[in-house]
Amino acid sequence: MDWKARLRGILIDVWAQRDDRCYWRQMVDGAALPEDAHVCIWQPDGKLGDATLLAGFLQSVRAQRPGWRWSLVTGTGVQGFWEAVGLVDHVWPDSPSTARKLQAVAPVDMMLSMDSFISLHVVRFIRQLRPRHVAGFNVSAYRLFDLALNDVTYALPRRHSQSSGPDGKTP
Repeated sequence: MDWKARLRGILIDVWAQRDDRCYWRQMVDGAALPEDAHVCIWQPDGKLGDATLLAGFLQSVRAQRPGWRWSLVTGTGVQGFWEAVGLVDHVWPDSPSTARKLQAVAPVDMMLSMDSFISLHVVRFIRQLRPRHVAGFNVSAYRLFDLALNDVTYALPRRHSQSSGPDGKTP
């Protein structure tokens, strides 16, 4: 591991308040949000495939919570897609001033990070945005996040289901 990556990891651990004593298999109650909650979704990679999957999820949640306001921070490549589908109230480009602009519109009740892994970029954004609750993938070791949407496939040794065992037979 080079020094730059090591330093980045240390910054993430400090800023996101790493706590290795976490119990990631415990159930959580979730976050109680008001009827007029402002939810910010973080999808800065700008991948169209991720955006289309997220749009289906968002359409379902919007039907269940019609009073919530939605903001989305994304890359410039899919801003037009989000503006065209009309599922979010505001589409913001991923830039250093976005967190301040979002707070000026309305305080953020929940931020949902769609990144598979935590990065220094998302930690910096969360600390600038200061939402009431934060959810993300694979972040259970960090106290900065209230809710961890764990993908345990990254935590376990995996083998393809059709791979053969030591005796040449499929396990």
